[in-house]
Amino acid sequence: MSHHSTPILILFDGNCAFCSRWVRFMAARDTREVFRFLSLEAPAAAELRCRFHVDPRIDALMCVKDGALRHSSEAALCIARCLGWPYSVATVFALIPRTLRDRVYALIARHRHTLAFGASCTLDVEVAKRLVNNDILYDDLCTMLQL
Repeated sequence: MSHHSTPILILFDGNCAFCSRWVRFMAARDTREVFRFLSLEAPAAAELRCRFHVDPRIDALMCVKDGALRHSSEAALCIARCLGWPYSVATVFALIPRTLRDRVYALIARHRHTLAFGASCTLDVEVAKRLVNNDILYDDLCTMLQL
């Protein structure tokens, strides 16, 4: 990690090929190497949801940055902002009310397994180096994120 001392944690559905494809996309464009990835299925992910009072039924992309957890469209906008130009242009969607953005996000999320287009859940070696072990202890995760 070069410019951002605290990693940005991206929580994703580890059983979803569409989600894994997006993880590969984000990792390839994260030139500062600040993103770390953790499956939503990991026990520490459940504890993070609890800490931030996120309904456990929410099955969406999540992003922990600067001590805050964002999910759904807010997480996507945060990630776009962190990726920088040209992806940060997507932050213009913040002008759309969150309820509407989240409805569109939910529609895509509901169909994510059919949107995989033959993609695999397998992550390449470069991405695998940035995966947080699913067995990480919650306290260790909090230390890593400086929470």
